Amino acid sequence: MIEVSSQNISMLIGKPVTDDLNHEIGEVLSFIIDSTGHVSEVLVKGNNGEHLCYPVDRLSMDGDFVRLLSEIDNKVKMTSENIPLLWRKKKILDKLLNENKILPEIYEKLYAEFDEALTSLKADAQTIMDDLDKQIKDYEKLFKTLHFGKTYLDIEREIDHVDEETYRQSMNAILNGLTDVVEKKQDLQEKRETLSNILLGEERISESVQEETEEPQVQEVHEEIAVEGQEQKEETTETTVSEPVITVHMR
Repeated sequence: MIEVSSQNISMLIGKPVTDDLNHEIGEVLSFIIDSTGHVSEVLVKGNNGEHLCYPVDRLSMDGDFVRLLSEIDNKVKMTSENIPLLWRKKKILDKLLNENKILPEIYEKLYAEFDEALTSLKADAQTIMDDLDKQIKDYEKLFKTLHFGKTYLDIEREIDHVDEETYRQSMNAILNGLTDVVEKKQDLQEKRETLSNILLGEERISESVQEETEEPQVQEVHEEIAVEGQEQKEETTETTVSEPVITVHMR
């Protein structure tokens, strides 16, 4: 996927919009600019005819489609990017202090700022994980509910209380619902696993920092930290969740 920027944003007009599960949900009509003249929101016409605006930072280009991250997806993305970056910045500060390349008072000030931001992000990540846990439980409950409905439908068919065509239509709708629930639950579990790995990753983060090619000046420390911090990439492990195989014999 390609990040949306000021250079390519006009290319999105007229393109179909999909959600995080690749379901088409509408079409890009235009964009909204803020008081500074920067594009802040995208105007989308939904498949139901409703016109909605979404923050531009929730968009990305995926081939001929525009991917719209859900609100919780966007929170996961921002958190999983910023927490490792702050870890990296703290490591760089330690390195600069050990090499006498930064004044102690500047070190203490920046370290405290990074530490405060990191604490806040960790709290945000935990809140997101709690929300994901709730949503996962809701989908588990819905999964069982659909299975109860499927079982009742099978019983009614066997005692000839439901005709064959009605049974087929209802069963297909239930099976589609089960498939959708499984996909959404797996997606939520993968997001939770991503955040969990991020929070646990502080203990495993590498101590090594790139060697500097030039001696940095004290007044350049802020810039150096930002540049080096952008080079850190956090790897996350995705898990696949198995759900029961649903087999329906149609007569």
